[in-house]
Amino acid sequence: MSIGSTVHFHDVEISHSKNDVLESKVYYDPNIDTLPNVSDEPMENKSKQLHAVLYRAVRCCSSVMKFHHERRHIQFSFLTSGSTSEFIQSGIEHFFLEFGLSKRSFSCLLNEDEYRRLRQRIIQDTELQMKLKKQREKQNQHTLFIPCPKFLDHKQLADYKKGIIEWWKKYYGNEPQTKHIQIKWVESTSKNLTNSDILVNKRPPIRLLTLSKK
Repeated sequence: MSIGSTVHFHDVEISHSKNDVLESKVYYDPNIDTLPNVSDEPMENKSKQLHAVLYRAVRCCSSVMKFHHERRHIQFSFLTSGSTSEFIQSGIEHFFLEFGLSKRSFSCLLNEDEYRRLRQRIIQDTELQMKLKKQREKQNQHTLFIPCPKFLDHKQLADYKKGIIEWWKKYYGNEPQTKHIQIKWVESTSKNLTNSDILVNKRPPIRLLTLSKK
């Protein structure tokens, strides 16, 4: 990159400053909402949405000054969408506590050292989540997801599972390409399932593949 140039990739904007330093911050597409849905949670879940945009702010902002600017933008956006200042402040405090900042940071701006520690923890957490995601994807390559129809009682459901397992072992259990595949049962909706719904290997809802934040 040449000095003074700017590029963006997904949600990150990278610029080459006059001091010959690469800087980054959150990138906003002017054609979409100022706070797009950056998590798998619905927009109505404001607590998890606030956590997601704060997480993104630390991940993308290369300096504490850029983070404070983004934090003010987040606070203003949530205020204008109907959230109270108490709700926003409480969400920010919980976010800081989760990543090991002291309560002193809640009432004043972070300094460079505090922000560097916070960002390092976020980067480590991001790397861990990516590693876990790859592990889940690798595991899913050897998993057959089968939806479970909503039977009237547990006995019918148990008989259904037993029949599927026996059928699988009989026809595929000893095949080199399929003998290591594990069956995982997925809760279905109340609608009736066709044969193709039952036999096709389908991916389960994202909630079954994502680690929950505690």
